[in-house]
Amino acid sequence: MSMMKKIIALFCIFSAPFFVRAGSVVINEVGWSGTAADDTDEWIELRNNGGQAISLDGWIIRALSDGRPTINLSGTISGSGFYLIERTSDSDISDVAADFYGSFGQYGSISNSGEDLELIDSGGSVVDTISFAGGWPAGSIGPDYFSMERIDPLADGSLSSNWASNDGNTRNGKDANGTPINGTPKSENSAYGAASGGPSQPTEEESGLGSSAENVVSSQPTTPALKETFTVYAGEDKTVLSGQETDFVGRTTGVSGDPVTNAQYLWNFGDGSIARLKATTHTYSYPGVYIVSLNANVGEESHGDYLTIEVLLPQIAISEVKTGPDGFIELFNANAKRTDIGRLIVKDEASGAVFLMPKDTFLDGKTVRVFPNSTTGISGLGGFISLLTSNGKTVDTAKFTGVLSSGESFIRGKDSGFIKTSSPSPGAVNPVAVSEYEITETEGNNVGANGLTEKMSAATKDASDKKTGSGEAASLEENKDESGGANNIESGINPPPFGTDNDVSPLETGESAVLPDEQTAGISFGGFSSYIFLTASLFIGAASAVGFLFLKKFF
Repeated sequence: MSMMKKIIALFCIFSAPFFVRAGSVVINEVGWSGTAADDTDEWIELRNNGGQAISLDGWIIRALSDGRPTINLSGTISGSGFYLIERTSDSDISDVAADFYGSFGQYGSISNSGEDLELIDSGGSVVDTISFAGGWPAGSIGPDYFSMERIDPLADGSLSSNWASNDGNTRNGKDANGTPINGTPKSENSAYGAASGGPSQPTEEESGLGSSAENVVSSQPTTPALKETFTVYAGEDKTVLSGQETDFVGRTTGVSGDPVTNAQYLWNFGDGSIARLKATTHTYSYPGVYIVSLNANVGEESHGDYLTIEVLLPQIAISEVKTGPDGFIELFNANAKRTDIGRLIVKDEASGAVFLMPKDTFLDGKTVRVFPNSTTGISGLGGFISLLTSNGKTVDTAKFTGVLSSGESFIRGKDSGFIKTSSPSPGAVNPVAVSEYEITETEGNNVGANGLTEKMSAATKDASDKKTGSGEAASLEENKDESGGANNIESGINPPPFGTDNDVSPLETGESAVLPDEQTAGISFGGFSSYIFLTASLFIGAASAVGFLFLKKFF
């Protein structure tokens, strides 16, 4: 070997480790449409192109546009190995163990219309990007649910020509129903190593489009075109109470707008419960935000829809009572959001009379609502009224003694006790009689307002304040909403633990993420450590050049 070749070899040996970042991890396969068992069972596969295991603690996958999905990873991906991410549970791919399963972030899911996804390491550097917000270049929705596979894991993931649909023959894994999926989670892609034009796409016969056995080959892999004959509608987003029975009604409509009558339905309520009826009810036991999916099948064709259910603690209080047939019961919604209080139960514990709130009875946040005794059939003459959820849990109670004179009512005072007032105020809070609005956990209340304290801005003042409009009694009037209602209670209220008017972060409560600095978004070398590698490699390169000149001169 000549001296020149020796020098070049030595330079490559010493400088290569600094130019090649061993163990580069890429997004290798995306099941963006879910599976035939449930189109919310989305999954993503990562591939480690290096030979060394890499810790993914602190790594993130996120959508560039809105942060939905945002997936906070953990664990390790082995050298030359795969890492499987499942959205809802480890049973999404029932016979292949997930390396991560769980939330894709608040309201997070992979959009069927496309996403720009970034893989970000623990140092905040973008490791890999796939940019298809305008539409996925491969994969398909039902009934086949083909995954989108990367052809060359070392080539640019943002090139549509580097992706193809699973070929329908090379497959691995089964869905939650035990049916083989059209994908290769945690195994080599069917498209791996294919020619630059990409692998052959599923034949018409395999995809259910016809009897031809001729493969469809395209230089730009595309989603198999399937004619949709119906659409599915799951309903509008809702805010409901835990412990309350909630209605769910699905709808399927043909292309002409006519209802489809032979569809089969599958609801997934997001808390582990399912139902197979077009119209059904469900009761959430715990507060939180749930993504509810509805799948409908007609023959081999399947489509789905989603809605978001925000479940709040039942922070509804009995705020004022007037006994007798001409009286009323007033309820206060301590939640910050409009809430469906339908199916709440008002019970007169003395007489046993019960009133069931009609379905779709909505109460705005921080407002009161009056229900006449002539409508509810509750007299309250026994001095003990309970408010219950539809599953029998106590939300609040009102206990009072004595007989009311004409023009009097019982109003909640300090320590949740009820006192007489000669100034009934149905539909508005009485600022003179009440200086503190406190709801405490009642006996047997497992889902109610646990220790919630509502501080009202109107402290007890003398009559002169009320007449002159001065002080805090006047400030209560200023808290009316724009429509002129006097139901809002704003000042001094501790916000409830669930339900605010603030924008929701795309990250779930308690999650944190180190995001890349947009000012340094350009050529990424893996953070500060990569700059050290680059500097070292340049130094070695310069030293090699000097050494070469020295050897050439003397040898």
